[in-house]
Amino acid sequence: MDLSFMEEKQEELDQKMTLIASSFDEDAIQDGIISPNSYIESPFKMLWLAREPHDTDGGYDYKREILKGLNNGIYKKDKYFDQMRYALYSLENNFLHWEDIPDSDTSEYIANKLREVAFVNCSKIPGGANLNWERWWKYVKAFKEIVFEQIELARPDIIVCVGTQIYLKEFGYLENATEHEKSYRHYYLKGSQIILDCYHIAARFSPEKYLDDIVDAIRQAKIHSN
Repeated sequence: MDLSFMEEKQEELDQKMTLIASSFDEDAIQDGIISPNSYIESPFKMLWLAREPHDTDGGYDYKREILKGLNNGIYKKDKYFDQMRYALYSLENNFLHWEDIPDSDTSEYIANKLREVAFVNCSKIPGGANLNWERWWKYVKAFKEIVFEQIELARPDIIVCVGTQIYLKEFGYLENATEHEKSYRHYYLKGSQIILDCYHIAARFSPEKYLDDIVDAIRQAKIHSN
């Protein structure tokens, strides 16, 4: 992975997001690899694929906002992203479960694992608290090429579909993948890539079960693929 190319490509994609959103008279929220330098150095390349930004206004860069908070030591405001950093820490430490991972509020090391994450929304236009499926499909079709360029740029070992498996299936990404059971829903193997079908990250069941399902599925997938 080439750092300069990654940074330049993300800037190009950010501009494309803005143009597409403006064609709908909307403001994009830009996403992608949060910190290219940290992502490249991470032993595990994880991309989280979400539906849309849960905000009421757009016109800002999620990546820069997250880094700004981390640089200022603001960890508690990023609790939404704990599953992402905890998963990376777990993989680095032989598949730890939730109860054995230090809290991101007290561990600067855990908090900064978020720098190593790729975070992509299928739609770049904020949708507020409740998803409008008709509106969502209209926007994701417009941003489809950008999203797949983001995935190609990140070259993730693991994709966590946050209620978005239907998106990858609709656009043919799972055509050559094999399907396997896990605790919640399924996971897919596409060559050496692991694709997890998970509930939305804010689903109404415990964060412990959410993370442990991901960790156990990745461990199972790695055994299955060897």
